[in-house]
Amino acid sequence: TGVTGIGLGLARQTSRPWVRRLAPLAGLAGAIALHSLWNAGASAGLAFFAVYVVIMMPALLALLVTAGIALMFEGKIIRTQLAGEAAAGLFSADEFDRLCSVRGRLHASVSAFRQGGIRGWRARKAYHHAASELAFLRRRAQHDRVAADPVQEAGYLRALGAPEPAPAAPAPTASPDVTPVQPGP
Repeated sequence: TGVTGIGLGLARQTSRPWVRRLAPLAGLAGAIALHSLWNAGASAGLAFFAVYVVIMMPALLALLVTAGIALMFEGKIIRTQLAGEAAAGLFSADEFDRLCSVRGRLHASVSAFRQGGIRGWRARKAYHHAASELAFLRRRAQHDRVAADPVQEAGYLRALGAPEPAPAAPAPTASPDVTPVQPGP
């Protein structure tokens, strides 16, 4: 499943059409091959341990490294896309740094759990989720050239603690019995 996910992720993030077409197929083929090796090893008696050590452990390590790289990529996207909110004061400098690093988010989540239990951890998780979703929403609008979604963006900003925008003042309308003044010659 992880290998299939890597293929789909590569297809989603690339701008190369051939990678977009082949990466999901390569991911699926890799997953099928690993599953076949697992089954073959399981039915081969002690050879299972050789398959496990030589193939499955490195595959697991590769998946963990890929997950780490993806989380670092997410941090870079957050740093790029939410820099304006950080400059405007929505996040403190420390909070912004925590949002932009794997270690920072992990430390913030552990601290939230220590201080507020499951409820605190869930609140922190929702905060991180809102920041990530807002950053990726904006990136999709730029990278994929799709229309921005101001309603969704406003929802994520509210979840991050941004103040509600002031309602726009209504445009002045002329009453029907008043004739506008024309400028003189």
